[in-house]
Amino acid sequence: MTQAARRIVVVSPTPALEAPGHAGGQLVSSIVMSYRSLGDHVVLLAPSTAPTLVELERTKVICDTRLLGRPRDNRGLRRLLLTLAHRAMPPMLRWDPYLPWIPLVLDLLTDPSLRALLRGADVVDLQWEEYGRLAPLVKMLSPGSLITCMFHDVNDQRATRRLHAADTTSIKKARRQLRQVQRAERRLTARLDAAFVLSEKDKKVLTSVAPGAPTRVVPPPLADSSIPMVDTEHREAAVGFVSALGRQENRDAAHRLVHSVWPLIHQALPDARLILVGGGLDLSTKAGFLEVPGVEVTGFVDDLDAQYRRFSATLSPISTGAGVKFKILESIIRGLPTITTSVGIEGIEPDLAEAVGDDDAELARATIAALQDTDAPKRARAASAQARQLYSRERFHQEYQAAFR
Repeated sequence: MTQAARRIVVVSPTPALEAPGHAGGQLVSSIVMSYRSLGDHVVLLAPSTAPTLVELERTKVICDTRLLGRPRDNRGLRRLLLTLAHRAMPPMLRWDPYLPWIPLVLDLLTDPSLRALLRGADVVDLQWEEYGRLAPLVKMLSPGSLITCMFHDVNDQRATRRLHAADTTSIKKARRQLRQVQRAERRLTARLDAAFVLSEKDKKVLTSVAPGAPTRVVPPPLADSSIPMVDTEHREAAVGFVSALGRQENRDAAHRLVHSVWPLIHQALPDARLILVGGGLDLSTKAGFLEVPGVEVTGFVDDLDAQYRRFSATLSPISTGAGVKFKILESIIRGLPTITTSVGIEGIEPDLAEAVGDDDAELARATIAALQDTDAPKRARAASAQARQLYSRERFHQEYQAAFR
C-alpha cells in the first residue's frame, strides 16, 4: 500500500539548497530529498540572515522555503519586536552561544499562518541542536505532530572541550555555558519523538547527559555513484585541506597545519604543495598563510571534485569541535590517503584513515610516509570501498525513514 503524503515542516538555520556550501547544509538537503522521494510535502522555515541571503544568490532552494525574522517584512509592533530581537542577538549569543535565532522564534509565536502550518504538520523536523531547543515550543503549538531533531553535533561535547581549553579568565564562563547546554539537552530531548545522531559516539555523549533521549543513529549520507574516485598514483606531492574556514575550529586547524605541521613536511619534501580549500578566511589570515612556502589558498570553490583531483593525500589536524567531520569522510570516500587526529576520526571507523595522530611531528611523519609509500593509494581505495557502503545515501534514507514507521 502506498503511504499517504505527509506534511513535513523543517526548521533549520540554513535552507535546503541545490549546491550546499557546507557539510551541515549538505545534510539538510539530503533530509529534505529523503522526504520528497516519498512524495511528502516539505516546507522549510529558516532565519533571514545575511549568510542565508548570500547563499541564495549563489544557488537555489529545493523545497518550499520561508525566511523568517526580517523586520522589514512586518509592520507595527511585530516589526518593533523583531528589530529589538536582532539588536539583542549579539549579547544573547555571548551569554549562550547555542541559542536559536530569536527573531525566527518571535515570528513563530506571533504569525498566525506559521502557527497554523505547525498545527497541521505530521512531522516537525528540527535541524541542529540549537533549533532542537524549540521542541518544547513546537510541542505546545503542535501537540499532534511527531517532533524530531537531527543533532549535527552534540553541544555537550563542544562545550566540554571549550571548558578544558579555558584559561583562568574564561573558565567560569565555560562552566556556566556547559551547565546551560546540559540543561537544554535534557529539556529538549524530553519533548522529542526521535533524536537523530550521526555516530555511536554522539549517541553515547547525548545519553550520558539525557539518559532517556530517544536516540537513533543514522550514517552520514555522503556516498553514491556520482562521487568520483581520485587516482593518486604517479602524482606529484600535494596535500589538501578542505573545510568551511568561517568556523573557528576549522580556522584553528588550518592555522596549526600551515604554521606547525606543514613546515615539517615541506622541509622533508621541498617540492610538495599544501592546498587549502574553503571560504571564510579574512584577508590578513589568508595573506599570512600565503607567506609560508608551498602554501596555496583557493578560497570558496564551486567544484570541490576538481580540487580533490589535485591532491595526493589530505591532512586535517583538527583538535576541537564535535560531531562527525564530513570532510574527513569525503576524502576517504574519494580514495585519498587521509591523515587526521583522534578528534577528526571521532564517529568514523578508525581503520578507514591512513593514519591518526595528535602530535604535530607525528602528523607530519605520517603525511610524508603516505606521500612516499607506493602502497598508500591501494590502501586508500580499499578504505573507499568500505566507506561507500557504510555512508551511502541510500542507507541513510532507509535508516532515517525507518524512525517514522
